[in-house]
Amino acid sequence: MPVSPSFNDNGETYDQLARTHVSLGRVLALFTPYRTRIVLLIALILVASAIAMLSPFLLRAIIDDALPIRNLALLAWLAGGLVGVAALSAALNTVQVILSSKVGQAIMDDLRVRVYAHLQSLSLGFFASTRTGFPPCARPIRSSFWTRAALPSAEPMMN
Repeated sequence: MPVSPSFNDNGETYDQLARTHVSLGRVLALFTPYRTRIVLLIALILVASAIAMLSPFLLRAIIDDALPIRNLALLAWLAGGLVGVAALSAALNTVQVILSSKVGQAIMDDLRVRVYAHLQSLSLGFFASTRTGFPPCARPIRSSFWTRAALPSAEPMMN
């Protein structure tokens, strides 16, 4: 018995819907609940970049100012500044990675919940007339599995 195509409320089949373009506004709507975290992440990136830009200036001051006049106190302060900049930059980058992975995982989780909620709202007739492994039903499970498999080191930080 041939499988009849599934139609949505507008009479479009799944294949027709899959070919249509998803608007940028619809994609950006997924990010709106997380805009404060995203703004914080962008600010963190800018601060980390600004701090990382201090290293060449400190190195220039060591070479041009402290070494020629053999000022050990100035050299110690500038070298300490280089170490401090490196440590602060590493700490900010660590926080940035943790925050970006948490935001990304939360967005994917929200999207997964929406997909499952939509699948649960469909009638039993939809599942009776749809072949096993139909992409909208099977893909969330596969993408969830592969996302967890791709990010094993970040998973403990996300829980």
